Amino acid sequence: MKYRALGRTGLEVSLLSFGCMRLPKDEEEAATLIAASVDKGINYFETSPGYCDGTSERKVGLGVKGRRDKVIVSTKSGVGAETTGDSLRAKVEASLEALGTGYLDFYQFWGFEWQWFDHARKPGGAIEAVGKLQDEGVIRHFGFTSHDTGENVIKLIDTGEFESATVDYHILNREKEEAIAHARRQGVGIVIMCPVAGGLLASPSKKLSGLFPAGGTSATNAELALRFVWSNSGVTTAASGMESLSDLEENVAAVERFEPVTQADRAQVLKVLDEFAALGHAFCTGCRYCLPCPNDVWIPGIFKLVNYARIYGLGDAARKQYWGEYPEKSRASACIECGECEPKCPHGIPIIAQLKEAAELLGDSGQSPSTPEEAGG
Repeated sequence: MKYRALGRTGLEVSLLSFGCMRLPKDEEEAATLIAASVDKGINYFETSPGYCDGTSERKVGLGVKGRRDKVIVSTKSGVGAETTGDSLRAKVEASLEALGTGYLDFYQFWGFEWQWFDHARKPGGAIEAVGKLQDEGVIRHFGFTSHDTGENVIKLIDTGEFESATVDYHILNREKEEAIAHARRQGVGIVIMCPVAGGLLASPSKKLSGLFPAGGTSATNAELALRFVWSNSGVTTAASGMESLSDLEENVAAVERFEPVTQADRAQVLKVLDEFAALGHAFCTGCRYCLPCPNDVWIPGIFKLVNYARIYGLGDAARKQYWGEYPEKSRASACIECGECEPKCPHGIPIIAQLKEAAELLGDSGQSPSTPEEAGG
């Protein structure tokens, strides 16, 4: 395993970290996966009270039991105008109980945006509460996760309050590159979420396979995507949402083979990225912040299929999956245009308009095709 310094914290963090949002449903299986990852050298685990239907923290706690001194456990909570010092302390205590540990290596403000900073730093508020918990030894380090703009992430870094920032970054979304470089100059560690675009970049694609000529033909598209992220010297670690031992083995092997992208390879990457420029900030990463939909439309799943069709030319496969696996109530045609989803999207996607486009692309007139051939065509 390879390691990098996490900003000014003095911690050395594995290049591959574990985003614990997709753990197996079975508790024992999940704990075994966590334990195996520790044995492989992974030492940073990011969980939350909301992951895995509220079971992630307990599963992580069981997995690191007996290995607690070898790992860095991070959890988080949302902070808004209503958050008080007392309510934040209650959230921390609930996380400690679920994890079965007496302290947190890292505590993060979850989905934090610049607009909430003044609320967080008010007297008796969330930042003050974190400081007290640090004095008590309950919290050792403090950071934030954010889908805010790169400019606002820089503002948060410049407050001097945070030791780490967890941000979205991958080959199709390089908007945070300046913020990542700024964080490095300020001694703030950077954890990357969505390094494989929520799994999209792991899909078969001749375009992606040709991104890094020096990467070798045996590399998977997921490995190539991780290689791009790891090659950014401002990145401390990339968090992968692994679901099985095979996922773990594949990702650890990718770390062991990792060599930074050369200048020539990067030029090739940027050339291909130009072809994706039209996606811009309207690229869905599957974060699911738009949910729940009051009419049960499965927005992130639909957009994933649209991306498969448009980026990779997998239109037939996308339509077959759509009509084979998506019940009528979850399809794009079920959207009633209530607008509840759009303000919650961290990327500002015009969801209603794109659902209409998705319905057209996927052949969704509200009625199922009469034959399998129609579904595939």
